[in-house]
Formats: sequence, C-alpha cells, structure tokens
Amino acid sequence: MKLHPLSVPYRTGSAVARFAWVLVIGTVSTSQLDGFGALAAGALVVALLGVLAYQVAYVRRFDYELTDDTFDLASGVVSRRTREIPYRRVQNVDVSRNVVQRALGLAEVRIETAGGGETEAQLRYVSHDEAERLQREIGRRKRGDGETATDPDGTARPSRTRASGSSPSRTANCSCWASSRWTSGCSRS
Repeated sequence: MKLHPLSVPYRTGSAVARFAWVLVIGTVSTSQLDGFGALAAGALVVALLGVLAYQVAYVRRFDYELTDDTFDLASGVVSRRTREIPYRRVQNVDVSRNVVQRALGLAEVRIETAGGGETEAQLRYVSHDEAERLQREIGRRKRGDGETATDPDGTARPSRTRASGSSPSRTANCSCWASSRWTSGCSRS
C-alpha cells in the first residue's frame, strides 16, 4: 500500500517551514546588495522544486503491507531499506494528528517494538481511516485473534479482548462472559 497523495504537499510544506529562518535571513541580507535579490529568488525556487521532487519520489517509493506474520515496509529514494517487523515484537501502534493533518484527513502512524529504543516504523502520512485500520489490524494480528469468536451460548461475535470500561486483566475469553457484562460468578483475575 502507499502513503496518501496529500502527504506530498504536507511533507513539502513541513520541510520548507523547518528552514524558513534561512530564507528570512537570506532575504534580509541580500536586500542590501544590488543584483543579488533575483539570484536569491532563483535559488529559492530551485530549492523549493528540489524539495518537492524529493517528496514526490519518497512517497512513490514508499510501500507497506500487512502479511500473515509481519508488517513489511520498503522505503528510500537513493538507497532502499526493506524491513519486516514481526507482529509478536510490536508493543504499540500510535496514531497522531495535529490540527493541519486533521483538516487534510491525514494521520501519522508509528510502530514501536520490543527491544528498540526508538520507533521502528513511521508512516507519514496515511488517511485517518487507513491509520485506524492499521492500528486495529496490527493489534488483532499480534493477539492472534481470528475473524470471529464465540460467546458462551455459541453465538458468533466479533473478537474483542476486553469489555468497554473493564480493566485490562478481564478478558473476553473468560467463560463467564455474557452479553457485554461480567456475570457475578466469574473469577476476575
């Protein structure tokens, strides 16, 4: 799967904003010199086109896929990096959105793993729906949940690990689970 197309202008704008202070200093310092204003403006346009071209190439060369056992990621413009992250190592899938990302319908997904001091994978940026789907699917595959589970009465229901508002130690796989409530005889370990 690919990153969201709106990630190109958003990433370009972010990169330009990080270096805006260079543009301000360059503009102020060259305004005092005759003939350098046009040169500075030309350099600015070339730099902006270079950043835009790099972001387009980055987004086009970024691929990710959910497999049965791993989250696969391939990225890189000049040199390719391919990673396979086993679901059993995933500790957290973080979805974050700032105000601008919310307005554009984008979200950043960060996958953190056991034994790693930093984020193992970042998807900057996918649609908010895709981010929520990835978070849900990676969590489901990590737990090894099937598509459906069965209530004590034999009724099929979507898999879930805990009831809304219950503590994390109360699992839905308890034999006392019934219609979204714990029965009084259940041992809540």
